[in-house]
Amino acid sequence: MNTQDVLTAFEILSGLDETKASQYTDLISLAIYEVRSRLKNDVDISSHSLILTQLAAAIAYTNYLGGFASQESSISTLDISVSSNNSKTLNMANSYKQSLLVLAKDLLKDDFLFEAI
Repeated sequence: MNTQDVLTAFEILSGLDETKASQYTDLISLAIYEVRSRLKNDVDISSHSLILTQLAAAIAYTNYLGGFASQESSISTLDISVSSNNSKTLNMANSYKQSLLVLAKDLLKDDFLFEAI
């Protein structure tokens, strides 16, 4: 699990291009720190890098959406009206993160899983 791999996974989740996603490296670094700080002492990170990378990316993405979840946008022209609300996307991101937490439960201290559910 390294910053570049988590950034790539974050790009895929968010749909942001590399330039825009790279503006969130601090958010990604915090998510990596969160995952590493909650690992059990005997976990070999390199052996579980795929799940840990995806989990860090999901945490970063959920936090990214949480910062914008209250924003709504709408466009109206003539008889067509389109509105957007990030709350559904945030709920889906949380569900994805929860599924990754369940997959990684044997790697994490118990308090991490229980805090997230």
